[in-house]
Amino acid sequence: MESIVGSNTGDVITKVLCNVLVIPENASFMTPQKIAFPTDYNLYYTYPILRTLTELLRITNADLQIFNVVQVNIPLTDEQEKNKDYLKDYLDETFPKSHSFHSVHNQDVKSSILNFVNDNQIDMLTMVAKNLNFLQQILFDTTIEKLSFHTTIPMLVLHE
Repeated sequence: MESIVGSNTGDVITKVLCNVLVIPENASFMTPQKIAFPTDYNLYYTYPILRTLTELLRITNADLQIFNVVQVNIPLTDEQEKNKDYLKDYLDETFPKSHSFHSVHNQDVKSSILNFVNDNQIDMLTMVAKNLNFLQQILFDTTIEKLSFHTTIPMLVLHE
């Protein structure tokens, strides 16, 4: 069993307050065409986060696929809906044709992310470090056995 990132990379992601691009050792260079942005919509996306996403999409011309793992019978809170609407409005205005929103119904967030990445041929994963509980669940849970993407696709961790 192994985690998605090593302890040194994990320390940099969680303790250094700047954006971090994690490039796996076995990755081949390519400009990403599809970027996944998993979110639980618990964060308000601030200008620094949106500016970095905007620059990333402008440079790569990639499609941004925002997705949320929906827990069965647990609707989004009013705050989550507000954050989702704000993100959607921003992307509709800035990149109207190069983003999409997805909901995956599953109890297991980690497996859902892994499956989404594999099923949609994602080239890069982007996450916000401020949501450390969500991020740490995904990065540091050593019970994840199927980690087919951790050796091949880069991950951009955004800080404000």
